[in-house]
Amino acid sequence: MVFRFDPTAKGATLAACEDAIAAMFPDVPEISAGAIPADALVYDVREKAEYEVSHIPGAIHVKPGDVPDPGGVPDARMIVCACAVGLRSAKLAAALRARGWTGAVNLRGGLFRWAKEGRTMANAAGLTRDVHPFDKRWGRLLDEGT
Repeated sequence: MVFRFDPTAKGATLAACEDAIAAMFPDVPEISAGAIPADALVYDVREKAEYEVSHIPGAIHVKPGDVPDPGGVPDARMIVCACAVGLRSAKLAAALRARGWTGAVNLRGGLFRWAKEGRTMANAAGLTRDVHPFDKRWGRLLDEGT
């Protein structure tokens, strides 16, 4: 499966990226930031440097490509997978669901959407509004209007 979204293309928006990811992973439910229940387990599947800049408060870092065993977590408990825009997290949610964790969902729009909605993030120093742009090409989605 190859993701073919160019964040530098004319008219490219975070919303269009979100739609492309949803189309690529039709069997992975998505959740908006405002709908995450307080008891959800949150996995942040970005590189360590991205996670260290900021993450959802309480999120557990998962190295991209790894699939953690949420042992002891009921199969139906919500596991929210998050990354920069939702691609790496959709892959993780799909892998967890394939292993029987039916509560695994993807955070639509990832940390970029979270930041654009003005939601607070955390890092080792405390609360922050900073977000890692992944790279210059993808970071432009943080600056566009939608």
